[in-house]
Amino acid sequence: MGRKNSPSAKKELTEIIQRYEAAKAEKRQLYLDGDQLADIADWYATERKFNDAQEVINYGLQLHPGNTTDRTSLSLSGYSKTK
Repeated sequence: MGRKNSPSAKKELTEIIQRYEAAKAEKRQLYLDGDQLADIADWYATERKFNDAQEVINYGLQLHPGNTTDRTSLSLSGYSKTK
């Protein structure tokens, strides 16, 4: 999301979170790119839902195991327990 504070970006994030949570509830896999997953994790952390943030990070690392950019940004965010 380009402008994270714009109304359209907030609406997009809300929609992505709803899609993620629906897929999780239905126990189905949903493809999201690393930036989307990082945005979801950031939102959960902002809401002080740290276990949910960690769960999103773990899911992202399963979807994108070789993506070092995502791994680095998630580690720098202070949420990930990656090696």
